[in-house]
Amino acid sequence: MEERVKCKYCNEKFFKINLKDHYKECYKSPELEEIGGWLALFVVCLYSSAISLLFGSINILSSSVFFSLTFILYFGYTVYIIYLIHKRAKKFRRLTIYYLWLSVTIAIVEVIYFMLTLGKKYYNEWLNLFLSNQIFYWAALILVDAIWAIVWTQYLLKSERVKNTLKN
Repeated sequence: MEERVKCKYCNEKFFKINLKDHYKECYKSPELEEIGGWLALFVVCLYSSAISLLFGSINILSSSVFFSLTFILYFGYTVYIIYLIHKRAKKFRRLTIYYLWLSVTIAIVEVIYFMLTLGKKYYNEWLNLFLSNQIFYWAALILVDAIWAIVWTQYLLKSERVKNTLKN
């Protein structure tokens, strides 16, 4: 007589030889999980990002038209990503990866914009800018954004919790 084994997903007993086929069927329709674990941490980061964008908007909106428009679009995208996770939309994963890499792109554009702007205004002090700590601050800003994007992109692509939380 063949041994019967419990399925780790539904706890039903099957013959060991049929268990592999059952795993495929059982795993195709997992129950939706709650937002928890690292995904909950990510959602908290999204909320804090939206709040900091909202309260940091006074200086940004008065600086230039380019940064005002960028801020409004980025803030709207942040709110939309938060909406998607609470709706459990499948496109949350793809659009969030775009969102993460958009923040890296915005950081690079900001650095280039400020370098060009400061270069025009303070041409004589341009070399001093590179020798000062400001250039290291800008490099660190881009590096931290890139590391953040890499880590969360890998999590969103490979996490079972993310797969099970989002609707098919």
